Amino acid sequence: MAHLEHPPFSTLSQAWSKKDTLPQKIQFEGTTANGKHLKVRVTPDDGLRGPKFLLGVTITEFHELQAEFGYKNQEKWAAFWKCLQGEVKTIWDEIVDEGYQDHNARTTDEFKKA
Repeated sequence: MAHLEHPPFSTLSQAWSKKDTLPQKIQFEGTTANGKHLKVRVTPDDGLRGPKFLLGVTITEFHELQAEFGYKNQEKWAAFWKCLQGEVKTIWDEIVDEGYQDHNARTTDEFKKA
């Protein structure tokens, strides 16, 4: 879902290189029902490295997080929010606030659409 009042992410960014210094990773920890300790780290995106970074690094690592922790509904939305910074986080907040004001509408299926 695009937000009409903001420029596309691609105009906010410069070309990203794997040699660039990356932001400090966000760490998620938890314990499964059988006592296994889980720890997954996700590189946050701030919009400065372009859509390839968001898709290739942040979202890829978020999918790994999702595979380990199995977040659903509002937990998934909250975990993804923690993986964003700066302008990208602001734009995501506005999209969520406008399209998903009801917290009960923030389901796993709706997450794919947002």
